Amino acid sequence: MRGHVFIVNEETLPIHLQNMFVGVSSGGGDNNIALLSDILRVKAGDFVFFYIEGRPNKKGRFFGIFTAVDDNVYHLPGPAANNPGLPVKLIYRKAIKPYKVYAKGVLEWVALDKLPTYAKELLWSLIYRKMKGGRGNTMLFPWEVDRLISLIADENQGNSLSSNDFTTDQANYEIVPGTSTLSHNMGTQKTVSLTDILNSSP
Repeated sequence: MRGHVFIVNEETLPIHLQNMFVGVSSGGGDNNIALLSDILRVKAGDFVFFYIEGRPNKKGRFFGIFTAVDDNVYHLPGPAANNPGLPVKLIYRKAIKPYKVYAKGVLEWVALDKLPTYAKELLWSLIYRKMKGGRGNTMLFPWEVDRLISLIADENQGNSLSSNDFTTDQANYEIVPGTSTLSHNMGTQKTVSLTDILNSSP
């Protein structure tokens, strides 16, 4: 049971949901070997979660649950990396699909800061990411995946959404059923080559 958390915001989450993909950004750059290596670790069937960072008037939270469609990673450089209608460039992308999608996200405070009964229930990978940052996605250990799934399910009293198409209700800060799943140019399938490694060297 492997899982990965991708950082999004209120503006980008509905785009991810409507187009069923995840991605990572390297600022204005078109290549980043570390980010590419991170997203290449996401394999077919791995669980995928979204994390919205908190703001002064809204607390951060984790949403799910989705899975990776396959092992493929796609590269989309240049202005096309802002498609479809993204405020930031997402140069590496993966297709996802619904697994068991819940409306409400679990609060960051509940997932990371509220002390559980046992220390092993702490989501150490996410706590480390919170302290260090610098990554668009974070891989979870199997017991962390199980814990995060449980927290999200509990937040929703075990009631998932009966739909295959999704968007967001911005007013209520929830995932809701959509009308259709869109498609967009995912880019060129990408692997790590020797050229990539050499070009990434200082």
